[in-house]
Amino acid sequence: MEQGKQAIGIGLRALLAAATIIFGPTAPAQAPAGGPVGGVLESLLAEGQHPYVTAIDLASQRTVLENLYAARGGEFLWSKDHAVTSSALAVMSELRAAENLGLRAADYDANRLTYAAIELAAARPAGEDQWALFDIGLSTALLAYVHDLHFGRIDPKMAGLNLEVEHSRLDVASLVQEIAHASDVAAIFRRIEPPFLHYELLKKALLQFRELALEPELTQLPPPPGKSVKPGQPYAGAARLRHLLEVLGDLPAGTGAAASSDPVLSDDLVQGLKNFQSHSGLDADGALGASTFAALTTPITSRVQQIELTLERWRWLPPRLDTPPIIVNIPRFRLYAFKTLGDRESELLQMGVIVGKAYPANRTPVFAADMKYLVMRPYWDVPYSITTREMLPKIRDNPEYLHAQRLEIVGGYGDDTPALPPTQANLDALARGTLRLRQQPGADNA
Repeated sequence: MEQGKQAIGIGLRALLAAATIIFGPTAPAQAPAGGPVGGVLESLLAEGQHPYVTAIDLASQRTVLENLYAARGGEFLWSKDHAVTSSALAVMSELRAAENLGLRAADYDANRLTYAAIELAAARPAGEDQWALFDIGLSTALLAYVHDLHFGRIDPKMAGLNLEVEHSRLDVASLVQEIAHASDVAAIFRRIEPPFLHYELLKKALLQFRELALEPELTQLPPPPGKSVKPGQPYAGAARLRHLLEVLGDLPAGTGAAASSDPVLSDDLVQGLKNFQSHSGLDADGALGASTFAALTTPITSRVQQIELTLERWRWLPPRLDTPPIIVNIPRFRLYAFKTLGDRESELLQMGVIVGKAYPANRTPVFAADMKYLVMRPYWDVPYSITTREMLPKIRDNPEYLHAQRLEIVGGYGDDTPALPPTQANLDALARGTLRLRQQPGADNA
């Protein structure tokens, strides 16, 4: 599991280091917008920045902004008769709550736009240019938010992932116009989010863990006195462990209240530990060992970050799946096959899988694709890097290693390619890559 942890850690750093805003193909720009917005928009685009939404590159939205306002003749989208519309208020509320979806409200200057709206409402009266400035600012923030909500904040290729996903075509200009005139703005936002049950479960978990993060002492447990504390053995942190398992939902509140002052791993605590271990990918033995203690004492803020990044990864997936998917959780070494798109984890077909080592060496590729066929009892074709770095030195030291690991030296790529003996010439050919290793089918096949 240490390899998986390394892969997670480096993967998180790659994700946090790379951020970009990318829009799909847009229609050629129409004629200048004109109207009350046109002149202000032209000036802002010439300057390349907006005073309210400094976190967003205005140049990246030039074409879509021009098309958006040209289609309306340069009229306001977010105000009427010098009053902010209900749709604008709903959009600003959504932007301010972006953290609840694993996004960043600061990326859309949500507070600054809200203060600008308050100042406009208080002005007696505000000029047309001021209203135009607010209108363009809110549209600019909304365009960025819609993109991030549907496609994700980060291009997965910048995180080192080979994800070639054909997303649905999203006409952002039409969508913004729809939002501006909608009676239920929130419903439109939910429509462009990933439509998967597990994404919704993560959103609920994020709210829960953000609240738990306000109590950092929750995960501050005393270390076990030895390598582990087994069921029935004393543990000074039993009461604090009980409270943590209760707030995490692994132990019903009030369970074993009579034993709560007894500093031992009682039966109910053991069951709570097993529940925690099971959903944490650990051996559910009910003992408080090193791995379980490390998982229990991971700061809640780290769990919040993990959930945020997982929400982001869901946005990288295809926006709809025509058939139930098969998904491999690489850090957990686990494959999940869905029967329906609404399956919960307990309903999934699950099995262990072999994955590569820490990123980037020997990494398992991350991709999404249609499965067209399945090979039963396959050979494992050993990658050249693993052959030369790990296996060839062992074969040179002990030719019986091939037999023990059920490995074969072969020249071709067909399953009927005959095996070759481990002569010095063939070993040298393995080192050059002109021959290769494969592992025979069977229960021990990687």
